[in-house]
Parts: sequence; C-alpha cells; structure tokens
Amino acid sequence: MAGFSGLTVPSVLEKLILEEDLGGVILFSRNMQSPDQVKKLCERLHDLKSQVSSMPLLIAIDQEGGFVVRFSNGIKPMPSSLAQKRGGSPDWTEELYNLTGSSLQGLGINCNFAPVLDVAPEEEPSIIGIRSFSSDPLEVASYASSAVKGTHTAGILACGKHYPGLGRALLDPHLQLPVISASKDDLISTDFVPYQQLISRDLPLIMTSHASYPSLDTENIPASFSSKINTDLLRDELEFKGVLIGDDLEMGAIASTWTLEKSAVRMLISGVDMVMICHSLDKIFSVIKFVETALHDGVIGQNKMEESRVRMESIAQFLKKINRSQTIDSSDERMDFLCKEIASRSLAVLKQNDPFSFSGRISTAVVIYSKWVSMQVEEKESFTKPFLDLLKVHFKNMTVFINPDGKDFLCYDEFGQLILITSDLAHDSIQQKWLQDLKKHRRQIDLAVCIKNPSDAKLLAPHCRNIIATFGFHLHNQQTLLANLNFHEK
Repeated sequence: MAGFSGLTVPSVLEKLILEEDLGGVILFSRNMQSPDQVKKLCERLHDLKSQVSSMPLLIAIDQEGGFVVRFSNGIKPMPSSLAQKRGGSPDWTEELYNLTGSSLQGLGINCNFAPVLDVAPEEEPSIIGIRSFSSDPLEVASYASSAVKGTHTAGILACGKHYPGLGRALLDPHLQLPVISASKDDLISTDFVPYQQLISRDLPLIMTSHASYPSLDTENIPASFSSKINTDLLRDELEFKGVLIGDDLEMGAIASTWTLEKSAVRMLISGVDMVMICHSLDKIFSVIKFVETALHDGVIGQNKMEESRVRMESIAQFLKKINRSQTIDSSDERMDFLCKEIASRSLAVLKQNDPFSFSGRISTAVVIYSKWVSMQVEEKESFTKPFLDLLKVHFKNMTVFINPDGKDFLCYDEFGQLILITSDLAHDSIQQKWLQDLKKHRRQIDLAVCIKNPSDAKLLAPHCRNIIATFGFHLHNQQTLLANLNFHEK
C-alpha cells in the first residue's frame, strides 16, 4: 500500500499500479481538497487497477474522528472515540461510522482504518488518549463492534488497530519504538479482549503496531516483525482469518533502525499480508525487487505469500457481498445532531472552585497550546481561528498567546482573567515548564480546558481554579464549552 503527494495520480503511482499490480493506496489530507476532486482521484485509481487486475484497489483513509480526521471538507468529522463512549452509546457509534462510511464510499474510498481497538487508561497519560473508546476492554469491544458494523453496512471495510494493543504506550511510534512492559497475562486479559471478540465476528482487517512487547517476544523487536505475535498468537491462538496490514514502514520506530527493504521482508516473514509506505513513493520499486529476491532465495516462504494472496482475495469477496442497503441515514442533520449531543454529554468538569463566571469587559489572556505533540498521525490543522472568533463574541478585551515559550510571563499580571487551552500537557516539556514558571509568578489559571487527554488534569490541578475536559475540539466541542460558561458585562 502506497501513500503519495498531490491531488492527482502521479506518474510513479500509475506505473506501480500498471506494472507492479499495487494492492492499495492510502489517502491523507494532502491528497484531498474537495469532494469532487477526491471522487475523480479515486475513479482514476480504480480505473488504473481494473486495467491489470480483477481485484479491486484498496483505497484507505484514517477517518477515526476526534483529532484523527483526514478529510473534513464535505465529510463532517465524528467525535473522538472516548467522547462517543462518554456521551453516546454503541448504537450512536454505529450510526456515526455508518454516516462516515457512506460519505467515504460515495467518494470511491473502500476502507477506513478504524476503529481503534486499543485499551487506554483514562486517568493516566497515554499516547493513544481519546482515540481509545475506554479503559475497559469490554466497552472497547462493544463500541468497536458497533463501529465495524456501521462501517460495513455503509459498503466499505473496517480495520481494527493497533494490534496487539498500543493503549499502554507513552512514546509515539511515529518517532521512536515504544516498549510495552506488561506481562503476557495482563495483555491477554486486557489488550487482547477487543481483538478476540471482533475476530469472532469476522473482522476482515487488522493493523499491527510498531511497538515492542518483551513478554510476547523476547527478541524485543516491533510487533510488526514478530512471528510469535503475528502468526503464533494472532493466527493460531486467536484464529484470525483476515488480512493483516503493517503500519507505515517509514515511522521512526522502524525507519530509525531498519531499511525499508529489510523491514518489508521481516514483516512478510512474520505473517503480515500487506506492507505500507506512506511517503517515499519512488522507493517502493526497490522494496518490491528486494521482496522478490527474498522469495526467490527462500527467505520468504512461497506458502506464506500464497496464504496472503488468498486472504487478499477474500477481502475482494468481502467488499462484493457487503450490503449497502442497510445504510441507516445519510443526512448531515443526523450527523450534526449526534455530534452536538455527544459534545454536550461528554464534557466533564474535573475541578471547580467557583462558578464558571467570566466578565466580558475585564482584560483576558487566552493561552493556547496547539502543537499536537503526542501523535504525529493527528492532523495539524489549527483550531485556533474559529475558536477565537467564538471567544471574541464574549470577551471584548482579549489578548491571545499561542504556544508561548515563557517570555510573556511578566505581562500576565496585567490581565484580570487567565484561560488556558491545553493539549498533550503530559507529553510536552515546554507546557510543563510554562506551568512551573507561572507558579513562580504566583498566578493561578482561572480556567484550563483539556481538549484531549483528561489525565492532563493531574498536572494542571495545582495551578488552576477550574478545569474542564472536552474530549475533542471540533466546532460542537467549542460551542458546548462556551455554553457552559457564564458571561456577564461587569
């Protein structure tokens, strides 16, 4: 599976499809400008594939909701997974994924790399954070099962990730290799539960994680390289019959140590059916040649490749038999309703020392950290401008500090009200230093808003009078936040 740059099909990608029978393409925001443009792009990709194979081209996207949204111009983003659990229900999750899947299917996209099956702690830092439905594996399984059902009834494939579980990780595999130190018993009783339940319901696709699990494989290699994890556990013990796809080979957890060519071979030997390269399109040819040599030399068994081919064919059959007639509702109004209700119901007050009462006249400092430091997979579109437009309605005398580095502390004393919008505090040393410096100036924050991980509240508590968690920061989250504040003109 290949990623590429641009809004049209580059010649290199055409060559990969026509000459190498490329199995799939993954789309990012860099490939998506408008619904019409995306539809034409996908039509061209499908047309190229049809010229060389009866197998459909897998066109995939990460459209999880929350902070992982590749396309929002024409597809309304879902709430984050944790917000769906806190403010919704499994039935609503099924609807959300069905509505999203229907929109994707209409563009020509036939696979959504979602839902996330990771079990992440809500009260402790985690790199996955609100991308996880719950810290309870049975709740994750319930909501994820609804997500898969909604996706399939929309006519596209769902994919569970990140096997065998990334919820405990504190490091981002896009940058470096996380080591999950949990015992095998703990992993089986917690992280494996969603996979066990969804595999029994014929989950067609699973994506591996680039993390090390010493209790599962003493070689301390990424799970995506491990035969013990991908074949012995997933295929033999959990009896997974579907397609196993490796996460991007160009992530730091892999690329910092292994070449693309050697990584691809190691993945295929371990039992992975499809490898993914998201950026270096021109390097895929050398990867293919390296794999072909490994096959010729017997490094990769012919039987493994034949098994993968059969599984890929089963995906094609799965796509053909999916019944789109079960689509629940395709209206934007329904999506708006669900997003608004979930945003309202999921908002949590984590600390409150006084009523959320703010003056619209007193000088107000709004500090916003929006660097998205915890997961490189998250879209880096700025939420600041639309949010500031909403704030200006209420605060007539407002000064905004975006990602301050500590040089502005002396002037904070000039403001009557101080509001902090924070993201990924537990993973950002710059924000942590900012808080400590603020403490030296003996200035408390009147309101802190955790737009992502609620576990940040532990670090914020000594510095804040009031703390709210929104579990996301799309328009409905912003509107709900402001609706819960009391504004007066004094």
